[in-house]
Amino acid sequence: NGIFQYPLGSFTTPVSSNEAYNQNMKLLCQQLNGLVLEAGQSFSFNTVLKDRTEANGFQLAPTHGDQCIEEEVAGGSDQVATTLYVAAMTSGMQMTERHNASHVCPYTTIGTELSVSGWKNLQFRNSLDGSVMIRAKVTDSRVIIRFLSEKEVDFEVKLEVNQPKNVTVRKNVADGYQGQQVLTEGIEGGQISISWITYKKGTDTVIKKTGEYVTLPALDHAVVELYA
Repeated sequence: NGIFQYPLGSFTTPVSSNEAYNQNMKLLCQQLNGLVLEAGQSFSFNTVLKDRTEANGFQLAPTHGDQCIEEEVAGGSDQVATTLYVAAMTSGMQMTERHNASHVCPYTTIGTELSVSGWKNLQFRNSLDGSVMIRAKVTDSRVIIRFLSEKEVDFEVKLEVNQPKNVTVRKNVADGYQGQQVLTEGIEGGQISISWITYKKGTDTVIKKTGEYVTLPALDHAVVELYA
């Protein structure tokens, strides 16, 4: 890694069972790998990774992974963007643009799902006083993105997610439910709290805390399965 000897943040997500989806993520990570951001320099996902077309080797694949029925060319871009986003935030980068996905994805921490589909963008700025390098790769099991610095830093950033303890479900007694039936109920959605907490490195001393609320998407209707 040359002069970039000091690890900052990193994040990993699991690969899919879909070969085309994983190949798309490999192509994206190959383009990200080794990218250097000087102090104060900004990163734009749609500038660095702008040629996500079939002519450049990208394939039609599920948009959001294994459980997604929607497909697009370069499916897997959202997962790479999400992995990059969390790695950047835990590395002390300053986020300037990102778009929450309208779905919950099992491959990441709930509430951190991003979308770059439809050419939405992910942008952040290197707010450190030295250069950083992005390392990105796809193994047989994981997508791994990490940031390295040319200067040692005295902080570390951790993600904290607080999910609601209670959820709301819909059921109508007029629909003929009978006693002794077991109901598996769907969720309407809810709001969770996400905090990025900067600590003095190796201690529990909080330097700063940045919080936000993310609304989880609701199902159109609560899902109820009946077992006789």
